[in-house]
Amino acid sequence: MAEEQAIDRVHRMGQEQEVRAIRYVVRNSIEEYVASVQNKKIELFQQSFGAHGPSKAEMIRERLKDLKGFLE
Repeated sequence: MAEEQAIDRVHRMGQEQEVRAIRYVVRNSIEEYVASVQNKKIELFQQSFGAHGPSKAEMIRERLKDLKGFLE
């Protein structure tokens, strides 16, 4: 979220040239886990304010599956 704000700030400051932001995430790291949690939160937000999404039980199952995968 803070990263997106920083990228948006570049454009607000009058940047007219193309800006390219690249994020490197190390596989099987806590950084990868945090990025996946952030993506899940974004999906949840979009589902909450968009069309019908998965049920609460399905979301819990998916979350448990993700946690189990990270711990393996």
